[in-house]
Amino acid sequence: MSGIWDFKLGNENYESGILFKDSDSIAAPASYNDQKDIPEYRNHYGWVYYHRTFFVSKAFSNERIVLRFDAVTRNAQIILNGKKIASHKGGFLPFEVEITDIIDFDCEQDLIVAVDNKINHSTLPVGNENTTPFFGSDNPGIPSVELGKAYKKKGNAPNFDFFNFAGINRPVRLCTTPKKYIKDIAIVTSIENKKAKIKYKIDLAVQDDNVKITILDRTKTRLHFQTE
Repeated sequence: MSGIWDFKLGNENYESGILFKDSDSIAAPASYNDQKDIPEYRNHYGWVYYHRTFFVSKAFSNERIVLRFDAVTRNAQIILNGKKIASHKGGFLPFEVEITDIIDFDCEQDLIVAVDNKINHSTLPVGNENTTPFFGSDNPGIPSVELGKAYKKKGNAPNFDFFNFAGINRPVRLCTTPKKYIKDIAIVTSIENKKAKIKYKIDLAVQDDNVKITILDRTKTRLHFQTE
């Protein structure tokens, strides 16, 4: 789903009923801050909104449909067809949400991604909680300090040495899997009393006792083993 999305700046608070009638166009994945050389994009503080439509063929109606985000910096709210279906905190890890039972196949789907770039003590990287710090601002009550605070605009106060680039920074994907699929596999190997041991855990989306395990050596020859 990489390409051009509708885009709109918001304020520091999340707006659920955002409209895209007068929106701009912006590329995703990419930070919005330095696109189009617009100062408001560079210096923005708070929420922004991405919008696009997509289509899922009925040919996939027997599959599991997943909307996957490789990274959205920093916090995200996902709204599909007017309903919030997921939220995620943190700008460096992927997250996904199953949409099989939410979408109507062979119909246009309406997707909004709301992105918040605010940083504080609970974010990575960490930012200062006070969004109006400046030299001397830790001396409350002094008239010049209070006047400076009054005129200081709200904004991120990073305590790191790189720019706080934000937005849909990595690809957004529509993925499919079978209805029965392997969610996760954990494997731990060890050697005890000169015998190799393999412990494994297989996490299935649908309970199925008919799980077969095959072990191959480096020549892809099947090995015989005993289970405990």
